[in-house]
Amino acid sequence: VLKVSNWAAALEQWLQVLEGETAQTCDWLQKHGLDNWIINKQVQLLIHHFQQYPLDLRLKTAEICDWDDMNYPEMITAYKESQQYLNNYSAAILNTRPEEWQKAYQAFLRGVNTKASYWDKKTEATYKKYFEEYFIFDWTGTKDSTIANLFWDEQARRFPPHLKEAVFQVMMSYIGAYKVSAGDYNVLYFQDMFTGRKYRVRGQYVHSMVQSFSPGMVVLTRALPLGQDLWLNDPFYIMLSDYQEYFEHTMLQYMEKMYPYDQSDPIFLKQRGELILKAYLQALSDMETHTLSLLREPLHIDWLQAKTSEAGVIAEYFNIHKKFFLLQKKGGRKSYLWISPGNNVYHWGYVLLDKEQMLVFTPPGKEQARIINEIRGIMKQSGILLGFQEMGVSDPCRNRLEQTLITDLAGFFRQKPQLSEYLDSRSAGR
Repeated sequence: VLKVSNWAAALEQWLQVLEGETAQTCDWLQKHGLDNWIINKQVQLLIHHFQQYPLDLRLKTAEICDWDDMNYPEMITAYKESQQYLNNYSAAILNTRPEEWQKAYQAFLRGVNTKASYWDKKTEATYKKYFEEYFIFDWTGTKDSTIANLFWDEQARRFPPHLKEAVFQVMMSYIGAYKVSAGDYNVLYFQDMFTGRKYRVRGQYVHSMVQSFSPGMVVLTRALPLGQDLWLNDPFYIMLSDYQEYFEHTMLQYMEKMYPYDQSDPIFLKQRGELILKAYLQALSDMETHTLSLLREPLHIDWLQAKTSEAGVIAEYFNIHKKFFLLQKKGGRKSYLWISPGNNVYHWGYVLLDKEQMLVFTPPGKEQARIINEIRGIMKQSGILLGFQEMGVSDPCRNRLEQTLITDLAGFFRQKPQLSEYLDSRSAGR
C-alpha cells in the first residue's frame, strides 16, 4: 500500500455501498484533495475482492485483553507463541550468519570440564537446551545486541499488546537459582537465592517436582513471571544439597570478579545466569574430585585403647554377658563381638583383650559411646576402672590389629551367615 489516504477513502466509500447506502463523496477526498476516479477504481477492486471472499459483519471483532487481565494459562500460551516467533526469527538470522552459532557455543562451554564423568548425555543435552535459549536471549555476538533485541526492534513492537508483553518478558529473562519448598496439595514454591523473594510456581513440571522434592533442593532455570508467580519450563537443573557448599564457594568467586555490579542491571543478571550454570557444573566436578581423593586415601580404622592388668578377669565377665560373643581365643589374646539392639537398628563393635590392654573398634555410623558405657558398667561390678584414649595413627601395631579384626569377624560370620545378613539389613535402616 503506497498511498494510505487513497485506500482509506476507498474503504469509506465501499462500506457505504456494503451497508446499502448511496456512495457519497467522502471527507477524505475533500480533506486530502484526492482524485475521485482513482478512488472509484479502488472501490471496484474492493468490491470484487469481497465478492470472492465474503465478509460477515455479524462476526464480532476479536478482543485482545491486556496482559494484566489474562489468566495463567493464557499467559503461558502467549509465552509459547512469542518463543515460536523468536525461534523462527533466529533460524532466519542463522542462515545469513552460520558462524555465530559455533562461536557462541564455544563461549558458552568455556570453563566447563566436558571430560569429567558427570558430563553424561543427559547433562550435555540439558546444557545444549540452555544454550539454545542463551543464543537468542543473552548472546550479543558482534552486533552488540541479542537476537531477542533485534526481534523486538524489527517485529515485536508491532505485535498485539499481550504478545508484545510476552516477548518483552522473555527478552529480559535470565537464569536464576531458586531454593525449593513444597506446600500442601501439590503446591511448589521457589525462593530466589540472591534476593530472598519467594514465588509460587506453576507449570507442567510442578507435580513431578513435588513428588521428588528433598530438603535443600535448588532449581536452576529461566523462570518467567506469571503475575506474582513464576512459570517453570524446560530446561532446568536440580541441584541437591550435597553440592551446595561447592556451588556457593565457586559462585562467590565469580561474584567477586564481577564486582562492582548492579543487581537491577539486566546485562549483569544475564551474565550472572551464565555463571550460575558454570558454578553448578564446577560443583559437580569438585564433588567428583573430592570423592576420588577420599577413595585414594588409605582407610584408617579408629581404635580406642585402655591399659589394664586385669585382662583375665575382664574376659570372665565378657564370657557370661549376653551381649558379648567370643570370636577367637589364642594364648593370652581373646576377641569378642559386642551386639546391642537400638531403635530399629543393631549396634555392634569389636573388643580385643591382648596382654595388658583392651582395644575397642566400632564401625562408622555406630555409637562408640554405647559400647564404652557397656564395658564400664560391667567393670564397675568388679571395681576395675578403665581409661580409654584414641590409638595414634602412626602406631606400628595398627596393621596387625586391622588384619586380626578382619580375620576374627570373617571366621565368626562364616559360621553364622544368618547373623551377618541380619546385622547388615538392620544397619542399612539407620
